[in-house]
Amino acid sequence: HVVADGNPELLFRYYEDNLGDVEMAPFVRRWLRAIFGVSAESTQDIRRRDPANVVHLNAVNAADPDVLRRWYDPACPGTSSTKTLFMVGEDAGSCLRIISTMGNRFNRALLGYTLQSHVRALVVTDSLRRVLARSLIRLLVRSDTLEPVIYCDALFFTSGFSPERLRQIQDQAEKLQAHMQIPVVHACSTLPAGPVRADAGGYVREVQLLGYHVYWVDLLEVDGVSPYTYAEDLP
Repeated sequence: HVVADGNPELLFRYYEDNLGDVEMAPFVRRWLRAIFGVSAESTQDIRRRDPANVVHLNAVNAADPDVLRRWYDPACPGTSSTKTLFMVGEDAGSCLRIISTMGNRFNRALLGYTLQSHVRALVVTDSLRRVLARSLIRLLVRSDTLEPVIYCDALFFTSGFSPERLRQIQDQAEKLQAHMQIPVVHACSTLPAGPVRADAGGYVREVQLLGYHVYWVDLLEVDGVSPYTYAEDLP
């Protein structure tokens, strides 16, 4: 694995920042052992086969047995590169960066990106593979129909807004939807109504307030190996 090429100290800085976190410390050790090849599992083994991850992946796959095959297809738009997912905050200088005065307050969520295979990223990079624009994407489940849907985090630009990079990310999202054959949505997207699978735990949240009558659909991360997760926006 090439995770922090040019800055290998970031791995150890990340480990040091998480030593005092009783949930994260063993998790980071497990990740580092997989990276350095001193355990029986690889990072891909954890991403796809850890029991907690499998619970979510099975829920995603229940409505469409081919959805994970399309998600894992090398032709699927976006990236699941460990290096890219680990460095998204460092490249941008955001709250997810490893070198930070905030310890692991935010960057502890990075392993939720790198070690959960329902997470990928749409990215625009420069010639050195540094991320210039990105949107984290998650393969989730609708709370009403229990069907899979892809949720895109808010778009983040490393060095200011760029219409060209915006178009590149939007183009990737359109190609992703065509490839996956399921909706790609963002916070507050409007979804077409579907049958509520109440028999299998499906639900909607009905809200009547200030003259509005709205049915909210939650997008569910059923389970996952990471003790923490992070999203720019929540639907």
